Amino acid sequence: MSSPINILTHTGVSLWKIYKIKGDVLFKKFKASKHMLRVPPALAVDYEILKEAQNRGCQYIQLFDSENGEFYVSEISTMITNGFELNRGFNAQIALPLSKWTRSKGSSIPRSITIKQGMLFEDING
Repeated sequence: MSSPINILTHTGVSLWKIYKIKGDVLFKKFKASKHMLRVPPALAVDYEILKEAQNRGCQYIQLFDSENGEFYVSEISTMITNGFELNRGFNAQIALPLSKWTRSKGSSIPRSITIKQGMLFEDING
């Protein structure tokens, strides 16, 4: 597989230093106190990164809140269908309301999501 296209933040940093692809999961660590949207309550990701990950075969997005040790997981297709676009000065983003995320304390993609796909996943932190 070829290298992902280079997508830069508004300050010129490659977003691939922030986001990682692990199998068919797009992964990112974040801090809720800094990165969770308050109004409306939601989590947002860079739109170009999300589309590039989907083009590279990713089916899921997993965000890890390093402050409380909680994982937020969604199918990328759910995020695109149920999310809303925004740009608050940090590139175009797509946000998904918190009520649409599946939360867990473990890093494995929750069974409630994988059952839709007919497959189970191993721990992706390895």
